[in-house]
Amino acid sequence: MMRFLFFLTFILFLGCIQGEPASPAITEEIPAQPSESMQEPAVAGEVPETSEVTEMPSETVPAQPLETPFEKASVKSDEITYDSSSWKIRGTMYPARQASPTKVIVLVPTLGESRNSYPSRFIERLHDEFPEAIVVSIDPRGQGESTNLGNWETFGIFDFKNMKLDITDLQKYIDPKAPTAKEYYVIGSSIGSSSAVNAASQMKSINKIVMISPGDYHEVDISRAVDSYVKPLLVVVGDDDRYSYQKALELNLPNTKIYRGVSAHGTDLFDATKNDPEPLEEAIIKFLK
Repeated sequence: MMRFLFFLTFILFLGCIQGEPASPAITEEIPAQPSESMQEPAVAGEVPETSEVTEMPSETVPAQPLETPFEKASVKSDEITYDSSSWKIRGTMYPARQASPTKVIVLVPTLGESRNSYPSRFIERLHDEFPEAIVVSIDPRGQGESTNLGNWETFGIFDFKNMKLDITDLQKYIDPKAPTAKEYYVIGSSIGSSSAVNAASQMKSINKIVMISPGDYHEVDISRAVDSYVKPLLVVVGDDDRYSYQKALELNLPNTKIYRGVSAHGTDLFDATKNDPEPLEEAIIKFLK
């Protein structure tokens, strides 16, 4: 009897469980929130307000500067060494085509680059267009082969300011060798242009200056030197090279060449503008004429 009652109770219990309807499973998917990568892209060319240049950068230096980015100019040349406050300054000198030269054209590279950073085609053009001029491309102190006292990477502001002496002391080297060369044209790239205009305050024979991508690099101020230089001066810059472009606007000189949509800096402007209606080398030669 007990077994029968137990069995009946068990049957009734199972019936109660099976009679309760099961809840249907929820199958509707909840859409995920869009990730940042799914947001609408920014409009091309739009610059956010936070990208405004608010402080002076150090000069842009190539991560791995090439020792010979261009082939050496095909014109005759001599390798030279001269002293500048105990530095042994190395350079390449291209003699004038005429017997008694009257001018010297000096090429000063961007920081971290050597004298070979100026295109060979440009040097050859200078040699052809100015038969009365000696062309000299130098390695400033601490750069290229001019490293007998160290490397520019260890320089302080005093060392950067004194780079102008590498230009003034070049005249002391050339004077006895070419006494008829009394007029100097100096083409400087980036901080090399700072050295050029600051050298002019001590070297009255500098009658024309070309400043490629100028700026107050490494706290070497150029504004006062530019203001006091009353001879012809050309500023060249790409408007997407933002700090140099802003400095060019600040200087506000009548001879200012701005390449639109170009971010190249220093001697890189030679190749960046070669398809422009007036490439950099043409603009410089036209100015020096």
